[in-house]
Amino acid sequence: MLAKQNHQIKRFYSSVPQMCMNLANKFESMLGSAEYVKIQESHRTPYGHDEGHFQPKIPDLVLLPGSTEEVSAIVRVCNETKIPVIPFGTGTGLEGGVIPTLGGISLDLKRMNQVLEMNEVDFDCTVQPGITRIALNEWIRNTGLWFSVDPGADASLITWFLITWFYVCGMVATGASGTTSVRYGTMKSNVKNLEVVLPNGDIIDTRGKNRRPWKSSAGYNLTDLFIGSEGTLGVITSACVNLQARPPALGAAVCPFDEVSQAIETVVNIRQLAIPIARVEFLDQNQIVACNLHNNMSMHERPTLFFEFHGATEREVEDQLQSVKELCTSNQGTNFNLSIDSDGIRQLWKARHTAYYATLKTRPNSKGLLTDVCVPISQLPHIICAIQNDIQQSGLYGTIVGHVGEGNFHCIFPIYEEDKNEMNAVWNLSDKIVRRALSVGGTCTGEHGIGLGKMRYMEEEFGGSTLELMKNIKKMLDPNNIMNPVSGNENSLCCGELYRSNLLEKCCLLESNRASVEDICLVHSADYVEKIKSTQNMSNKEELEEFSSNYEFIYVNENTWDAASLSAGCAITLMENVLKNPGTNGFAAIRPPGHHASFDAACGVCIFNNVAICAKKARKLGVDRVLIVDWDVHAGQGTQYAVENDTGIRLISIHRFEHGTFWPNLPENKNTINVPLNQKGYGDSEYASIFNFLVMPVIADWQPQLILVSCGFDAALGDGAKEEVTPGMYGYMTGKLTSLGIPLCLFFEGGYWAQSIAYCARFTLNALIVKEAPKIDLHLSKPHPSLLESLFSTMYVSEGWSNIVNIWLNYVNELRRTNGMREITTPKDEYKSKREISGPYQTRGVRFSIISAIFGVLEKNEL
Repeated sequence: MLAKQNHQIKRFYSSVPQMCMNLANKFESMLGSAEYVKIQESHRTPYGHDEGHFQPKIPDLVLLPGSTEEVSAIVRVCNETKIPVIPFGTGTGLEGGVIPTLGGISLDLKRMNQVLEMNEVDFDCTVQPGITRIALNEWIRNTGLWFSVDPGADASLITWFLITWFYVCGMVATGASGTTSVRYGTMKSNVKNLEVVLPNGDIIDTRGKNRRPWKSSAGYNLTDLFIGSEGTLGVITSACVNLQARPPALGAAVCPFDEVSQAIETVVNIRQLAIPIARVEFLDQNQIVACNLHNNMSMHERPTLFFEFHGATEREVEDQLQSVKELCTSNQGTNFNLSIDSDGIRQLWKARHTAYYATLKTRPNSKGLLTDVCVPISQLPHIICAIQNDIQQSGLYGTIVGHVGEGNFHCIFPIYEEDKNEMNAVWNLSDKIVRRALSVGGTCTGEHGIGLGKMRYMEEEFGGSTLELMKNIKKMLDPNNIMNPVSGNENSLCCGELYRSNLLEKCCLLESNRASVEDICLVHSADYVEKIKSTQNMSNKEELEEFSSNYEFIYVNENTWDAASLSAGCAITLMENVLKNPGTNGFAAIRPPGHHASFDAACGVCIFNNVAICAKKARKLGVDRVLIVDWDVHAGQGTQYAVENDTGIRLISIHRFEHGTFWPNLPENKNTINVPLNQKGYGDSEYASIFNFLVMPVIADWQPQLILVSCGFDAALGDGAKEEVTPGMYGYMTGKLTSLGIPLCLFFEGGYWAQSIAYCARFTLNALIVKEAPKIDLHLSKPHPSLLESLFSTMYVSEGWSNIVNIWLNYVNELRRTNGMREITTPKDEYKSKREISGPYQTRGVRFSIISAIFGVLEKNEL
């Protein structure tokens, strides 16, 4: 990824765009007409976004299949060529789930819009993916049945209003629900069977061909596996869905309350008494005010519940109305307004119908940003009150609307997208809302889906083991990762976070190229490279496991050579582009990482040493001085061995050591500065000290012409390594390096908490773009004394290629003279007689008095 401020956006994912163009004629032949293959950019543009606020990305090709068989043929070709496939419905999602972030083909299913089978007696029908819920309900209206799941605000059977164009199978893919789910259930409880095209092109029926029982205990529930999968596991080409009898009698009511808690207590009471409420919606005070202004209404501007009742007879509806009225009254609800005729129901629900647009009208020409969370009903009063307070304190304006019978609610924020400060404030507030929901046993999304916007919460919600199981299911069904490849691993989480924060629009994404064997052999032996290459032909599990057992912390498969050579190739491509384009910097989000790999051995998930290969390649291209900075929490022993005999390459490695007990326990050598972190829990103060007192002076002293960073994020706060570095500090360190004006490339090494990686990547990339260090708290706590000892010891033993000890002595003496204090005149050679020092790791327990002088301002606030 080549980051350059105000750079024209260009994106490449392998050679996908060119492959798509090459296959266009083949797809035309498959689909029978050129009109079903959209090539022109203006025709593809609508498929590059949804209704959310994420950076658009136009697909490389748009195809409109007309049958399951055509879908299968397309997917089979894409799997063979590793072209991403993104199923596209109506684009009404809100979390960026249809954005083809890695390019590829958008699959528009609107031609497949038929009701394939109708079974009135069995209360079900089978539909193709391109039929909308409105079209389905119109099609079956004369049968006396209806499809109940209602994601929009068309809040009664009498009227259709606002957001109506939802494809039924798109609703399946996102696990949709809505206003009627409190009585009739969500999509998960209304789907009997699915026909799915798998990533390899195979066609399956999740319950078996033509099976549509009301229940079954046979086999795994594959139907539920695909509901809510958002196009990541396959393409849904038909669905057998449940239908409901259209109720003969309807009723509606509206009731305001003084407090949110009173309204929610009423809903809890309704559920406890098993009153078969059809819909119960909550609008907060801000929302009612907005609706009054928009509709010229005069509703009481208080937290309000909207009810709808369905029954076999008017008497049944009246009984429900009376029961709910009594509960409202007992909870201090007033002005209970009801109706059982169609015009009255339509008028009562008008505010709920228009809630979204009423909110937008409060700020003319604004756009809406909606959140979606779901919590246990008992937690609703506390959560909604807390969020109302959050909104007020943020200085933003927002309204709250909820399907409170299920604990699901939305916040609507009218925003101006061009106001970046406001957008950041809204995203931060949205994040706080989600984390409040998670903290009380809720979920990050009740019905909108994960998309790009909610990926970062998956591990927090499910836990690492459960999320890993999901990833393994994805890998098993889609080993080439072609189906909507925006979810499930560290790099895609980074991608989602960077799209969300609008950083990728300022970057040029470079085409992937495989590293040549010649380039890989700049660091690795030809024999080792051939061994790795041979894994392409290993399909036997026992054979792969035996091969892996020869190395430390390594597991290979038949894709290892492709992945590793592409990873090294991406690193080289990035480095070459940064050197060719003065004023640019780069970040390579590559897997597998590399800094543990040595001359003839893979190690620690690393196959080829990407950063060392780049350093050697740069030297070959004529760069005289290359500095590698490795801030991964583990020492990059492979890098150190690879560059130890090249006087034009030097390495600074900042890593956990713990006096030789933390893997890989590596000593320094003549062109390496190893900074040992001998205590757990180091954070921003320690890393800022390392950069300001060691890294930056070394750079100033040696003046490298290229800086390469092994950028591990596993020292981040909350990661498994137990360090406490914040994402902002990674941005700070990156910004310090970018401010030097030296060509800079960062290579992603690792981390163990995917969400933390995404946040750290965001701050890091932002620093690459703006080319300055972000402001950090000036009141950082003083560094741990152990670090100060390590720093001086490191300076001391590294004097062979850095004069920083003398630099700091001169600096401290200048400060002491300015303050009228005596200079330090004792030469540091005197300390050699105290104890033989072979490296910073042998200085445990040795105190240097000079530490107090050099770092006294930090330790004692004095010189």
